[in-house]
Amino acid sequence: MNSLLEALMSLSTELARLLSEYDEWLLSENPFLATMLGDHRFNHLLGENGPARIEKDAIAYKNFLVKVDALPSENMDQDDLLTASILKKGLENALEGVDLGVHLLCVDHMSGPQINLPHLCQIHPFRDKKDYEDFLSRLVQIPENLDGDIAILRLGIDKGLTNPTFSIRQAIEQTRALIDNIQSPFFLPITGQKPDFQGKGEIFEAISEAIKGKIWPSLSKFADFLEKEYLPVCTDDPGLCHRPGGDRIYKFLVAQHTAPGLKPEEIHKIGLSEVSRVQKEMLTIMKAVDFKGELSDFFNMLKSDSRFLASSREEYMNFFESILKAMEEKIPQYFKTLPKYPYEVKPMESFREKNAPTAYYMPGPLDGSRPGIYYVNTYEWEKRSTYTLEALSFHEAVPGHHFQISLSRELAELPLVRKLAHYTAYIEGWALYTELLAREMGFYTDPYSDFGRLTFDAWRSARLVIDTGLHHLGWDMETARKYLRDNTSLSEPDIAAEIDRYCVMPGQALSYKIGQIQMIKLRKLAMDRLGEAFDYGEFHDTILLSGALPLDILEEKVVEWVEKVISQNRETNSAVEQGING
Repeated sequence: MNSLLEALMSLSTELARLLSEYDEWLLSENPFLATMLGDHRFNHLLGENGPARIEKDAIAYKNFLVKVDALPSENMDQDDLLTASILKKGLENALEGVDLGVHLLCVDHMSGPQINLPHLCQIHPFRDKKDYEDFLSRLVQIPENLDGDIAILRLGIDKGLTNPTFSIRQAIEQTRALIDNIQSPFFLPITGQKPDFQGKGEIFEAISEAIKGKIWPSLSKFADFLEKEYLPVCTDDPGLCHRPGGDRIYKFLVAQHTAPGLKPEEIHKIGLSEVSRVQKEMLTIMKAVDFKGELSDFFNMLKSDSRFLASSREEYMNFFESILKAMEEKIPQYFKTLPKYPYEVKPMESFREKNAPTAYYMPGPLDGSRPGIYYVNTYEWEKRSTYTLEALSFHEAVPGHHFQISLSRELAELPLVRKLAHYTAYIEGWALYTELLAREMGFYTDPYSDFGRLTFDAWRSARLVIDTGLHHLGWDMETARKYLRDNTSLSEPDIAAEIDRYCVMPGQALSYKIGQIQMIKLRKLAMDRLGEAFDYGEFHDTILLSGALPLDILEEKVVEWVEKVISQNRETNSAVEQGING
């Protein structure tokens, strides 16, 4: 039975009907997402793009909100109420984002058509003639899609909401790299060994002509627009606080990515405190290895010492495979429910690696037909330290993002709206929590790899300081770079890429540490209350088997589980006593 159908059957009739309607709207209006999730009904479409689409979406959000509010709560159990609440909050957030104009900042060096369209060549299936016909259909829609982006960006110009100059320069460079280039990702589906079918030659020729005759000219038009019309009105000031309405937008994004009620100034102070705490642990390791000098000297040694650098790109990639194999062997000791979906480790594509982060995880479709991918940035691999790779791999793959996202998607009873719920503090907080968990599992056996873990902890703690510094306090980019350089051992390429990223993804970098702090707090609560009855596997199931949740709801789930265990133990002990006395 279809897993989404199973999920709907377990819900109240009214809620199931509404979710079915919402799912159909979401997937039909977002064909790219549908393909990513393994729903191939809309593989021939890119989806409407532009100001009219934004307005249509806003109307849909309002209509769905009316229907959510009309649901008879008396007919719903606790899980149904949670699902309805998550749907409602998601719709409210989407509507508020439109009202604030967040969508006007839709192109930068981390996102936009120059990133998303090449990715289409990876997620679109290429199994038979129809798949290639669908792909061709999508290609010829790209010019209109790009015109939609231009129209949205022009609205941003009118409102003074534009992305920083440096980021748009990079986006222009990324776009132009796709033009007049037969090595571009658009050609991948028709190069190398491909399936045979009748009319293959004609379709491949049509695809090639579409790329050269439609996509290249439209990308050139887009790059020209960015360079001649958009770039001149951009500002060198990176923070949202320098833009009209930026303070309101930032507070909205902070709430999206952290916990209810947290203010930027509070988060800044938490970051300063966490950086100080981590540095004390770093000094302990520095003394243990008998290093003479300041912490900054130790950072510099780690960046340049050949012991912590790969001798080749292949060796650099091999580190990840061996680290994750060792982790997979220990997973059953600490986890009860394990994901079935596979994953792969791959180097990032050359067209994106220069301006991309150190690594990231890309989930596979809902049906598990394509593996999740742990992408590793090998740009200037010779400058990238290896002593941090354990922490990085645990975060991105197992037991971090791949583990958590796969489990969520494998839950047959979980509705689509909850499988796709993107509570960043939960998702990134879990991944950062697993970096610390790995130490308890017996990893980071030498002091330098444990220092690598602390480096990543300091890095995520510093994000609290830097993100709020940039977007709330008005820091410039060099102040942000200096803070990251002075307080972590990150390499210069990583420092540059990180600060660039924080400038165009306001608030997102806050989610890691805020989420991890809550995960650690909840585990301590459970351990303190349960004592010897605490079980890692049960605790992790409690965290993972409801899908991504807001941090306050997650706390309710953990407290409920703790009380249940205490009650069960009390009943068991009572039964034992009665047996003895009887």
